Amino acid sequence: MTPRISVLMPARDVAPLVADQVRCVLAQDHPDFEFVACDDGSADGTWQELQRFRGDRRVRLLRNRVAIGVGATRNRLLRASRGAYVMPCDADDWLLPGALSRLCRFLDRHPGVGYCYGSYLMVETGRDRLLQRPPWVRGQPHDPAADLLQFTANHGGALMRRELALAVGGYDEDTPLDSISLTLKLAEVTRLRLLPGALTYVYRRRERGGRRPHWAQEFVKLVRRAQQRRRAART
Repeated sequence: MTPRISVLMPARDVAPLVADQVRCVLAQDHPDFEFVACDDGSADGTWQELQRFRGDRRVRLLRNRVAIGVGATRNRLLRASRGAYVMPCDADDWLLPGALSRLCRFLDRHPGVGYCYGSYLMVETGRDRLLQRPPWVRGQPHDPAADLLQFTANHGGALMRRELALAVGGYDEDTPLDSISLTLKLAEVTRLRLLPGALTYVYRRRERGGRRPHWAQEFVKLVRRAQQRRRAART
């Protein structure tokens, strides 16, 4: 049978953390979902950790032998999904209990909404895994009049209509802001709604070594693309 929801998780080099998120997903109380994870060419034991969950009938595992990047991996998961609704989750975060059921009920009751999301708890740690500052809640209503200035729709743990995500071309694969690229495109064809009062996700932001992308420059690039699309749509 085709599942109602597909939970989609890319994973790369997160062996110490990934099992926690898988357990969070599999503990959801919604009766009809599949969990599809894709290891993106990990160099550690991420793939072995994922294989521990093969015995659950809801679990489907994919593997990129060579890393192709998070945007491309999300697109592979999106194409492989079977649910009418899809939920992106990151491998080092936590999906909170009841999130699937609450978000699914909202989309079922609001056919004009294509994307809904709850607030999430931001937990910021250093490379020593110690808190850098007290956790805080992030969750603002999406403002279609100002999304090119500051995009506010949460992505991790959101629920969207699969057919709409595919119709807008999925994730842009040439930017580290792949989640914003998709939500900007979805905002042009459907409504994005915050589920009031719902804390559905824990976003664990970790300090990482190596070069960091220039986030502001990347956002400007996506804004320019969105401006071009929106001008073309008006002509």
